[in-house]
Amino acid sequence: KAGQDIMLRYQPDEGYEFDRWESSQVAEIKDDKFVMPATNVEVKAYFKIKTFDVVFDMQGHGTQIESQRIDFGHKVTKPTDPVDEGYAFEGWYKEQECLNAWDFDNDTVKNDTTLYASWLANKYDIKYMSYLNLIQLLNRHLSDNLIQ
Repeated sequence: KAGQDIMLRYQPDEGYEFDRWESSQVAEIKDDKFVMPATNVEVKAYFKIKTFDVVFDMQGHGTQIESQRIDFGHKVTKPTDPVDEGYAFEGWYKEQECLNAWDFDNDTVKNDTTLYASWLANKYDIKYMSYLNLIQLLNRHLSDNLIQ
């Protein structure tokens, strides 16, 4: 009926959010409402895909990797493996405790996401020599060189 307030409703699909209303027959659509004119109208709802931040938490090691903006349902671009002296990088995980690895080939973004770097300290073999053993080793080396 002409002059009646019309309330518009929408239900976006998962991963999308409302963007705007458009109509060539309605003078103004405000707060999802308009006043019905004397003629039939067509109103279109437009939606846009949600975009989320993906942050790489280095967990105190290596050089910070730049975050990414990823559309809902899309995959994260795998960054170059970070490096840190004395540590081996083991991969990116879904939680700080590094229990579930992020699968760059299959996992998709559905909300703001933090990926956590897993690091393993390098192991080194250290051999201790007493001062006496070192002197004996040096003397043996010197005497072997003098005989030649």
